[in-house]
Order: sequence, then C-alpha cells, then structure tokens
Amino acid sequence: MEADSYILLGLFIVIILLDSLAIVAYKKFRMPLWLSGIIIGILGPIISMVSMSFFLDTGGEAGSNEGVAIVGGFIALVIIANGLIMLIIGMIQSIKARLQKRKEITP
Repeated sequence: MEADSYILLGLFIVIILLDSLAIVAYKKFRMPLWLSGIIIGILGPIISMVSMSFFLDTGGEAGSNEGVAIVGGFIALVIIANGLIMLIIGMIQSIKARLQKRKEITP
C-alpha cells in the first residue's frame, strides 16, 4: 500500500472512533451532540499534530517534509469539519426538542 492509503485509513479510523464515542456519550450519558462537536473541533488540531509527528518519525526520507505538513493540515481540516457538522446537527436537534416542548406546554 502507498503512504496515501495509510493516511486515509488512519483518518477514517480516527473519524469513526470520534463519532462512535460521541454517539455513546449521547446515548449513555445524555451529553449533547453540540458539545461533542465542540470537543471534536478542539481535538482536531491536536490529533493532527500527533499524526504529523508520527509521520515525521516514520518517514525516513530526506526532504523538506512538505507532504507531512499538507497531510497534517488535511487531517485537521477534516476532523474540524466533522466536529462542525456534529455541532450543527446537535444545535438543530436541541432547537427541535425545545420547540416540541413549547408546543406541548401551550394549549
């Protein structure tokens, strides 16, 4: 497999892991999805830095490592976009729940 395949596989695994943890936290602990979205958005650059340091350590090739920087930025943007989507879905869900509660209260 090429290096791109490993990067995309790692990104896919990270996104599945983060999303599944957010869903478990929502179902088990009643943590709002919008809060999970904010946490995932904050974790995006941290995960990106960890993956960049891993790729720099295992790279072994002489060069300017521009590819590692581009990959790290791509990983951060994708994870932040994932968190933003979860934030928007959580906000819509919260607004919908409040509107339904309001309709039940008013005659």
